[in-house]
Amino acid sequence: MGWLPTAYCCFCRLFDAAFAGNLLRSSPSPPWGVRELGLQGFNLAQNRSPLAVMLIFGGMLSALQNGESLEPMLKALAHGFQMGLEAELVIARKLEDGWGRPLQEWRQELKLNVN
Repeated sequence: MGWLPTAYCCFCRLFDAAFAGNLLRSSPSPPWGVRELGLQGFNLAQNRSPLAVMLIFGGMLSALQNGESLEPMLKALAHGFQMGLEAELVIARKLEDGWGRPLQEWRQELKLNVN
C-alpha cells in the first residue's frame, strides 16, 4: 500500500501541470481542436507522455475523416512541441504555491514564449 500515495501524488502533479500548462501557454485565437494538438505537442516534448501520442493520433485521424485541413493542426503541434523543448520543465515546479502570481511572470520564469 506504500506505493499508492506516491502514485496518487504523481498523478495529481501531472494533472496540475497539464492544467497549468494549458493556462500558461494558451492563446485565444485557434479553434479548440488546434489548441488541443498544440497542448499535446507541448506535453509530448515535456513529459514524453503516451497519452499525448494517442490524443495527437486521434485528433489527426478525426480531421482526416472529416475532411478538415491538417495544416493548422500540424503547425500548432510543431509550435507546441518546440515550446515544450525550449521551456523549463513545468511538472518540476510547484505551481500550486504560486496561483496568485501573474501569468506573465510565470511565463517568463518558465521560458514560455506565447507569441
